[in-house]
Amino acid sequence: MTGPSPDSLEVGKYWEAYKKEVQYCVNYSEKVNIALSGGIDSRIVLGAIPAEKELNCYTYGESGNYETKIAAKLCSLKKGSFHVCSNPELYFPDPKTFRRKVVETEGVELCSWLEITESVDSKREEPLLLGELCEAFLSAEH
Repeated sequence: MTGPSPDSLEVGKYWEAYKKEVQYCVNYSEKVNIALSGGIDSRIVLGAIPAEKELNCYTYGESGNYETKIAAKLCSLKKGSFHVCSNPELYFPDPKTFRRKVVETEGVELCSWLEITESVDSKREEPLLLGELCEAFLSAEH
């Protein structure tokens, strides 16, 4: 093989397009908040956040959980501040909370992020990115 494979060129194009989309979502704010689980989607979203942004990373669950420890390490690599939002009652939210979140975000699959989205002040003028490629970008304007 003499050069990059066509597949790697497509991945590179996708990555550049994705970083531009993240930049668009965060360009109006010096601070960026990310809901960070420690999984692969979170790592990709975190990697796409421009280096010059002040970063607040939020994770859910207990401090001793494996993914929480991974999220903390990832946050420290990006020199962000790390926050654990633990509220087990939100694992299975009451119908009123669930309906409100679906109306606010149009995202039905947000239950795993409720510990974070219910803890982060939504009145701030800073975006909240979910570390979930198939979920949503949230902002104070949702």
